[in-house]
Amino acid sequence: TDLFLGEEESNLRDPMQGRNMHQLAAALLDQGADPNAAMKYPPPQLRLARLSRFNLTGATPFFLAAAAQDVGATNMMLLREDVVALIETSVNEENVYKQSRNTADDNEIIGNATSLMVALGMGRKSDFSPLEEERAVEIAEQLIARGADVNQATATGWTPMHAAAYIGANGLIEFLAANGAMVNVMTGCGQTPMTLALGNKVAGLPDRPVPQVDTAELLLELGAANLSDEKATGICILGRGGLEADAANNELVKDRIAEVERKLQARQ
Repeated sequence: TDLFLGEEESNLRDPMQGRNMHQLAAALLDQGADPNAAMKYPPPQLRLARLSRFNLTGATPFFLAAAAQDVGATNMMLLREDVVALIETSVNEENVYKQSRNTADDNEIIGNATSLMVALGMGRKSDFSPLEEERAVEIAEQLIARGADVNQATATGWTPMHAAAYIGANGLIEFLAANGAMVNVMTGCGQTPMTLALGNKVAGLPDRPVPQVDTAELLLELGAANLSDEKATGICILGRGGLEADAANNELVKDRIAEVERKLQARQ
């Protein structure tokens, strides 16, 4: 299974998973454990079947709980006045230098991330289950109430809207839009929420994207338009090599994609 971060099936294989883990975490905190302890040297895998698509240096217990959509853990920590909820991991400058010049399957294409971003699915490959989405929104609402910026971009220009569009999470797109998130934003590799939904551009991606036509139609309703490359934000970390040559249209959605693209052209 291709899992990125905090996806439900990964928890089934987690040797530390169990009903008493929140009690253990609370006991550790009561005994003086630092709730804001940040990773300095993240392990190569952390409840992941693959390397993360962003650098985990600076990730805290709250950040990881948000990434797993673990509402019980985030609620427990937010009751403590000393817990910092708005976390942003750092960028590995050495990796950025190498990966902006060399294609690879495991490049950190997102660069870094915030607790709001991971709560809303940044780094995932597949959509949320209804229960996961409900938990994601609950955590996101708490973070936004504490000042989290729904339009904050990573070092490579990814925003929560990009992440939601990439996995076809329409409920999260509507939630983000209702909270002021922009749909016309571009990464350093030229990806917009619309291009990710259409799956018609492979720059800076680890795999050939799967078209999410319902998502593209929703983005169109929300005002998505074609953007010029000068609107790009952040650096471009290269993804898998050879995707351009490997790209193929999905015949079942080809006509619907063409219709969305025609409407986009009419807005230029």
